[in-house]
Amino acid sequence: MPASQRGRLVTVNLLDPTLLALEAILIVVTFAWLYVGVVNYLFASRLGRQIKEARAKEKEIESRLSENRASM
Repeated sequence: MPASQRGRLVTVNLLDPTLLALEAILIVVTFAWLYVGVVNYLFASRLGRQIKEARAKEKEIESRLSENRASM
């Protein structure tokens, strides 16, 4: 817009019930999204820890089996 032209002055009613409802919905969706993200992170970290433990047990079982086969 050229500097010689004037813009329109627009007023917004920030207490409009529609805007307040939209804001409330957006806040609820944001917190739901954060909750799902945190739960997903906790699940993934717990699963990773369980996988490490399972792999360690698997290696222990493999070493015991190889010792038994060598002694036969």
